[in-house]
Amino acid sequence: VAGILAALLEREKTGKGQLVETSLLRTGIYCLGWDLGIQARFDKLIGATPRTHELNAMVNSYVAADGHWFWLLGVESDRAFTKVCAAIDRLDLLEDERFASARGRRKNASAVVGELDAEFAKHTRAELIERFDREDVWWAPVNTPHEVLHDEQAIAAGAFVDVPADEGAPAHLAVNNPVT
Repeated sequence: VAGILAALLEREKTGKGQLVETSLLRTGIYCLGWDLGIQARFDKLIGATPRTHELNAMVNSYVAADGHWFWLLGVESDRAFTKVCAAIDRLDLLEDERFASARGRRKNASAVVGELDAEFAKHTRAELIERFDREDVWWAPVNTPHEVLHDEQAIAAGAFVDVPADEGAPAHLAVNNPVT
């Protein structure tokens, strides 16, 4: 979309049309841009961080009591931590010296994640979602492939196509290409 809009703007300004193309290879590389940028600049990769040592526990994955995973998406750690503590009825964590600042939580990452793991394990994902929504906590589900295939938003977005039966192959659902 950005490429098309840029081409239209260029045409408006200069009267000349533009060729707009997309590349799935370049899209995949762009998705890995952070890691590839580190490799290109420093000729090394940053190792994967275990979730228990994530530098910002507010941007991490967690599991609820029912086994369903979710992400916290609180890039602004101080603002997000307060909301998460309210959602899980653990305002006492705000008074803990280790967790009083983003820097403290970063230094004590495994302790923060441990506290959150213990609290999240007391509630189903549905219960946590209700609490998160009440406190304006930013979150997202971690969906299984089965859940993605039945996700109303993915279906409405046209993420899948029906493939008709053909010689030796029954009709089935397939992933659609990303461009319409």
